Amino acid sequence: MYDILCAKDFNPNERTGEIFSSSNPKLVLAEQLRRCILYYYRHRVKIVSAKASAAR
Repeated sequence: MYDILCAKDFNPNERTGEIFSSSNPKLVLAEQLRRCILYYYRHRVKIVSAKASAAR
């Protein structure tokens, strides 16, 4: 069984982690990693678009 952990707000310098997905069997691990990566990119798009709209 595998757990997928992410740093808070995907900050590599942050010491606190969040559980993205837990108790994953090896069979579904690749799909859960893919979902985590997609979640990260959606998070980045929100941050970039918020900064762009704030700069206007």
